Amino acid sequence: MDFDRYDSKFQKEQKKRQEEAKRKRDHELKLQREHQSRQAELAEMAQKRREEEESRRIQAEIEEAEENRLTGGIRCKHDLIPYIIDEEHETADDKLILPEDCLTELSGQDVFGTNVVIFRITAQSGKVTHAGVREFSAPVGHVGLPKKVVDCFGGDIGQIGTIEVKYVVLPKCKYVKLRPKLNRFFEVQPVKRCLEENLLQHTTLTVNDVITVWYRGAAHPMVVVDMQPESATSLKDTDIEQELGVDDNQAMRLQLARRIEPRTWSVSDATSLNTLAEVGLGVKSEALIATNIP
Repeated sequence: MDFDRYDSKFQKEQKKRQEEAKRKRDHELKLQREHQSRQAELAEMAQKRREEEESRRIQAEIEEAEENRLTGGIRCKHDLIPYIIDEEHETADDKLILPEDCLTELSGQDVFGTNVVIFRITAQSGKVTHAGVREFSAPVGHVGLPKKVVDCFGGDIGQIGTIEVKYVVLPKCKYVKLRPKLNRFFEVQPVKRCLEENLLQHTTLTVNDVITVWYRGAAHPMVVVDMQPESATSLKDTDIEQELGVDDNQAMRLQLARRIEPRTWSVSDATSLNTLAEVGLGVKSEALIATNIP
């Protein structure tokens, strides 16, 4: 009987040791799995960080390449308070008056004499236009805007707020389509010469710009509705195909009234400009715009 009790006790102790050993192995396996899971998680996080860093690096390279394409590698960007330039309406242009520190900054990067000096102007509203530069005599922190630029931002200098002025390089204009805001521009007889003389005063144009074409003291506001090869271009020394459209509502009214199909006319056609004004159709012409202002 004593032997049986001893044997039973031994078996219980052995079973207890086995259970403890099993619990220990299970615990070690659990710790091992947790460690492996943690290592895998850390490796995944590290891989994700590497991928994010690589993605940021590639994005930074893309942005730098785009910035160099846009600016030619020239860095000049300022937030400035605008004021309107007083000028005679028939000599109005699209050129800014910038502070002297912009001149110093650009001169240090050998800008002058190599490129047309053009700036992208961005208002707080998000509207964008472009302009050349007239001189560097504005007060520090300010920029003088010509009427054309103010008109592009709604016409009220007091509502524009601080603007961003940034040096950019634009492609040469190949094509521009203008739409008169008032259909009476078709009363102008020398359409081609009138447009040429007015565009000579501009360094650049941007789609949605509002420009004023003057003829014999009369103002003819127009909207830039299309351009090639890009939505903003330089007018410096380039052959430009010009297309002149009419107000959409006027074109539709005339089309319905006369039952005609809209078409494009050339200034070389025998059709008189009075006829063009009467039917309210577009006028196409080509002009050499050779601005000599840097």
